[in-house]
Amino acid sequence: MKKISRWFVGICCVSLCFTFTAWAQLPKLPGLGKNDKKPAEPKTSPAQPAPTPPNRAGLNPDAGSLAAKPPLEYKQFPPTFMYESLLKGLTVHANGNFLLNKFLTGVFLPTTEQGGQPAYFSDNPKHHLMLCAVKSASGGTVHSFHFSSYPDPKATAFQTADPKVSACKLPGPGAYVLEFSLDGKVFYKFPFEVKKQSSSDPYNPADTLFPDGPWRDYGYLSGQGDEQNMRWNMWLPPMFLVGGQRNLKAKVEVLKGGKMVATNVTTTNPDGEPTAYHPNFWTPKEFVVTKPDRTAFRLTDLTAGDGKGELLVTIDGKKTSYPFSVKGGKIEFSGRQVRETADVLRLIEGGGSQWWIRRSDAMFD
Repeated sequence: MKKISRWFVGICCVSLCFTFTAWAQLPKLPGLGKNDKKPAEPKTSPAQPAPTPPNRAGLNPDAGSLAAKPPLEYKQFPPTFMYESLLKGLTVHANGNFLLNKFLTGVFLPTTEQGGQPAYFSDNPKHHLMLCAVKSASGGTVHSFHFSSYPDPKATAFQTADPKVSACKLPGPGAYVLEFSLDGKVFYKFPFEVKKQSSSDPYNPADTLFPDGPWRDYGYLSGQGDEQNMRWNMWLPPMFLVGGQRNLKAKVEVLKGGKMVATNVTTTNPDGEPTAYHPNFWTPKEFVVTKPDRTAFRLTDLTAGDGKGELLVTIDGKKTSYPFSVKGGKIEFSGRQVRETADVLRLIEGGGSQWWIRRSDAMFD
């Protein structure tokens, strides 16, 4: 019996030896021991970069296939902007930072595509693209930004255009132009200059940059029939252009045939209306004019009879003349406001109730 047990134990030991040997020769399987190494990651081709998303300036050529969109349906007159909204919206800070910081009022902007579908403008690849490029005198683009506009096809000729990410740093003094385009086609240009005012203050020696151009040279008369008094609108210069004075009186006189027919002078302000000047910016200012006896002076009063007219502004004893004409019961448009003769890329749009007048000693075109 003992011999049989010893023989059985021997056979079991031999079997176990063969089993362990075979196990050791099997391929190593992951996760069977604490010291097992993590299996190697499978090799793949290098990751491809993600497509560039459309940037907010709309400059990415893949931002949307313009050719794939239906053409825009243009209106009776070429698209443009209310000139007033451009002058009020453009800002150049003392350090050269540029900003178009207000909604622009578009006039005759396309509201539909050919075929009748609404025309939307944004940096969405599915929409049309309205861009503004800030260009230097050399023609190089300093900055470019897009507008959003979601017009109502049933609305009037006026549409709001909202500038997006318009801020940029201008390289310095010089001539610049805003170049507006629709789906790559330029439809309007707004030139201006940036000038430098040197400081004489030892406590604030930094130079000041400021825009110049139409703010200096233009103003406009406004009025609608017998609904309201006539108004004269102009831009007051930065303080440093008027000797650093913050408050000056402005006298506005409307002359027709050499005779004063309206003014902003009152018995309490016989020398003119007090005005406040900004240290660095051009400031829009509206003056209401009445007849010398302080009764209402309306558009129909001014247009009653043909003749030459003049709007005379006196500030700090200095007179500036803005000449105009009345013919056929209307104030005549002049210069770049005459649609039939003006360059469509430089047209001054007043919307039918603003008569823009260029001062007689204008410095800019």
